[in-house]
Amino acid sequence: MPSNIVQAIDILNESSLADQALMNDLVTEIVNFNLQVEAKHLVKKAKQVLGDLEKNAKPEYQYLEPLLQQVWQVAIPLLSIQEVEGFLARDLLFALTFKDYPLKEQLSTWLRGNVFLYDERDRYKQRFRQLLENDQLILTNKRTIKVGGVEVSATVAQWLKDYKIFIGQPSVTTISSMEYLFKSPNLSILDERDRDLVRILIDVYEYLLTPVLSPRGFDEPIYVDNDEGQGVYKEGIFQKIDEKSYLEKIKEAEHLIDKALGGEEESEVKSGILITSSIAGQQLLQQYHKSVQELFDNAQIKAHLQALVSLPVPEIIKKLNDSAGQTDQNLVLACLLSLIRQKNLPQLAGQASFKEWQADFLKNYPGLVAINLTNPEQRQLIMSQFIKMVLQEQAKLGAQASAMAFTHLANLLKNQGEPGYLSAAYANLKTASFNWREIEVIDGKLKYK
Repeated sequence: MPSNIVQAIDILNESSLADQALMNDLVTEIVNFNLQVEAKHLVKKAKQVLGDLEKNAKPEYQYLEPLLQQVWQVAIPLLSIQEVEGFLARDLLFALTFKDYPLKEQLSTWLRGNVFLYDERDRYKQRFRQLLENDQLILTNKRTIKVGGVEVSATVAQWLKDYKIFIGQPSVTTISSMEYLFKSPNLSILDERDRDLVRILIDVYEYLLTPVLSPRGFDEPIYVDNDEGQGVYKEGIFQKIDEKSYLEKIKEAEHLIDKALGGEEESEVKSGILITSSIAGQQLLQQYHKSVQELFDNAQIKAHLQALVSLPVPEIIKKLNDSAGQTDQNLVLACLLSLIRQKNLPQLAGQASFKEWQADFLKNYPGLVAINLTNPEQRQLIMSQFIKMVLQEQAKLGAQASAMAFTHLANLLKNQGEPGYLSAAYANLKTASFNWREIEVIDGKLKYK
């Protein structure tokens, strides 16, 4: 389906862009299936054909602007920093009202997919936050509010200023936002639609205000085993997963967490608990934060990544293979990060060293019928085990450190549409430790236990 949509976009011209029925069908398909690449491609194509829509006065093309706003928001995870800022500056009101793809979730996906180092993520959060703090868009139908006793225009900037005054401008966000939403005199005079707009704005702003290395600000999912069963931690929430196949568990947990974080009623998330209420949970995250920072957020890693930027993929893979006889842990990790960043990790499967390793690895599993690396689940399982070997034998990481490092890498891969990598490692909440999942043969295929 996506390839057909790309072909359809490629042949668009001025007259076809004016065909409202055709464009509505195309946009509906892109938005409903969250096709990020196709969304970006459509906006680029429309601008290429028509130029700046704001300057195009022909009435037959004006209907395109709200349609392109929809696809542009879907495409946020793939945009450049300048394009994201431009979208926030021009289309913030639309972004806050487009609930099918919440702005907070899109910004979170952008950060996790484009910014690999935690301190840089906080800098980008600050950059987006300052953009909102200076936004002069009138947000509500009630055009004035009182801020600090003075009547001012009800702009995004003034609503955020009022919010900060009310809760005392915290350095770390708290549930005080709920108190503001219920007790602020400015909100009490709004209709339901406007109150909802302010709530969504505050939700986005609090996300941007919360440091990445706090439980609520840390939005990389970690799969855990607990006394209550298997589940997922994300943004400080533990969500239990019921007894279904493992991949179904993953999908269901993420869906429920996304609903909870999207502002659903409290009754929807009764099975969730805040990680901050669990000492073991806090220890787990602290341990993970510390390990990932030490491994990935250092000057040596950054220097290696800078040197690898200009190299073709075969040379990066050669450096990774050559590192087997060295002790440069940072080079190994930088090579893996670079391959993931360029979406070239699958090219490892074509290397002789990988094929030799795979042959030895599969000898440990009698009863295995075959491995089909074109199947995403099997490819991700085998590649996960190969990366485990690289982390342990070439980067010289122990079992727990390698599982934590892999969890971080797996989150990066998940953001590129490869969720199966996350199945390979998990955290034990009871012991606050990270582990690798064992593998077994079921019906002639490799599966996680």
